[in-house]
Amino acid sequence: MEFGWDKTMYSTPQTNILEMDERYILEIALPGVVLDDVELKVEGQYLTLIAKRTPNMFEERAQFLRKELPLHYLVREFEFVEEILEDEIEARLDRGILFVSVPKFETARRIHVSAGSLEHHLNETRVSKREKQVTVK
Repeated sequence: MEFGWDKTMYSTPQTNILEMDERYILEIALPGVVLDDVELKVEGQYLTLIAKRTPNMFEERAQFLRKELPLHYLVREFEFVEEILEDEIEARLDRGILFVSVPKFETARRIHVSAGSLEHHLNETRVSKREKQVTVK
């Protein structure tokens, strides 16, 4: 993934991806990142994370002997096999881990089939519609 940034300015966060029956769960390590500095974007079947890590006072005044923590930005793009339902994504930042719940896109919906004659079904439908019209005022 290329963002046109200097590679020393960002790193890729470690991530666990879990699959459940109805959703994917992403666990993304964001050490030192606060909630206001996390941005998630959805475009088609892509989910993009950009998080800013603000250096602490020691990092600004000291010389590094080893750098293993990300310095400025954590950036990652996730591609899903189908389009993502943006309105149904949930995200929560807890103790340096961003949990993102992405529902699976339903390509087919199961339709309930009931027994009985068509005439009986049509009469029930008409009654139900009338009842709804009466109760909604």
